[in-house]
Amino acid sequence: MKKSIFVRGGRFKVVNSRFFNNTCDDVGPDVGGAAIRVLSQHNGEPVFVVNSTFGGAEGFGNVCSNGGGLSSIGVSWTVINSLFSHNRAIGNGANPAQGGTPGGGSGGAIYNDGNTFTLTVLGTRIENNHANEGGGAIFFVSNDRSGTLVIRDSVLRYNPSDGFETRGYPGIFVLARDIVVENSIIDDSPEVADVCPPGRSCDTMALHDTRGRFHLWDAVAAPRTQTTFYYGNPGDVSFLGDWDCDGVDTPGLYRQSDGYVYLRNSNTQGVADIKFYFGNPGDYPLAGDWNGDGCDTVSIYRPAAARIYVINRLGSNDGGLGAAEASFAFGNPGDKPFVGDFDGDGIDSVGLHRESTGLVYFRNSLTTGVADSQFIYGDPGDRIAAGDWNGDGRDTVAVYRGSNGTVYIKNTNTQGPADVSLPAGDGYVHLAAVRR
Repeated sequence: MKKSIFVRGGRFKVVNSRFFNNTCDDVGPDVGGAAIRVLSQHNGEPVFVVNSTFGGAEGFGNVCSNGGGLSSIGVSWTVINSLFSHNRAIGNGANPAQGGTPGGGSGGAIYNDGNTFTLTVLGTRIENNHANEGGGAIFFVSNDRSGTLVIRDSVLRYNPSDGFETRGYPGIFVLARDIVVENSIIDDSPEVADVCPPGRSCDTMALHDTRGRFHLWDAVAAPRTQTTFYYGNPGDVSFLGDWDCDGVDTPGLYRQSDGYVYLRNSNTQGVADIKFYFGNPGDYPLAGDWNGDGCDTVSIYRPAAARIYVINRLGSNDGGLGAAEASFAFGNPGDKPFVGDFDGDGIDSVGLHRESTGLVYFRNSLTTGVADSQFIYGDPGDRIAAGDWNGDGRDTVAVYRGSNGTVYIKNTNTQGPADVSLPAGDGYVHLAAVRR
């Protein structure tokens, strides 16, 4: 048996560390923590675990009766930007041990028991862990229901629990006063390979949440990594485009209260590099390459009139952009616009989405007329974007369903089920395609 660390009292922190192939007692109802076991901390302060890995790959996981990674009784934890994978809780019979069993088998990655304590998980990935009994990812039991479980900006996926888990929280068994989950994925689906075929140039996904943060996926896959940063104010309408013609899509914001446009030339937190105003209060921004020159500009859709105003330049210095170069009527008032190169000619055009019914329709030119294509896709209330997900040169639709935190991608602009569905998490208000 190779157990890494046992702690009682004092102040304990773990930073930039890796724990793999540690083991402890293989059975027992209240033993655990192959990597770390903590029974108390000075003044009840939490243990901090930062930028650390537990397991990390097949064949490197930590194994114990309970809590392959972490285990404690009555101790609080704050886990930040860390990875738990392929850890296992191998006991059987749970806690208290069922008759005729030795007990244990809960908390594949993390096992917390006791009364008043808190587990806070921030920016952390917990995946491919396993428990013979409860909580393939996390077993959290506050016996007097005074404890709190907090999960923010994290991904918990495919952590099977052979015995039991809490309804609505795959891979988690929790008895607590409060459960807080924000901008996180908790999902029991297996891995999904990148939808972009090898050797092709494809788009990936960006989402904008209610707190004003952009989340840029590195791949349309599960699992995946993402870049996250704050930009703008909550309530701004977000979009992305290539403003400086360098081949990289970066964020933009449109403040509908006054028609101001705020563009940034890098995918980082900071102030706008380009600011100007265009349109009227209540207009909706459209980012696209309207003339095929490789540069994106910001046009607008006026919902009340169902009219689109196109311009092929950007403003500057907080000035007004002036009159549109072209305008045309399309669609019904109230439908939500989106942008894509639907016919692969290198020039973007405009589509509309009727969120109440799932109707999608678009034209292949920036002119008035009937739709060149229309079909039903998704459920009422879904939010839409278009991108070249498979690298065939044509943009097709994807929708985000806030009710279950899932993105549904279609590789053809036709009615029918999604070609790929991916967990995305909750709390997003806008989505867009981004060039890789």
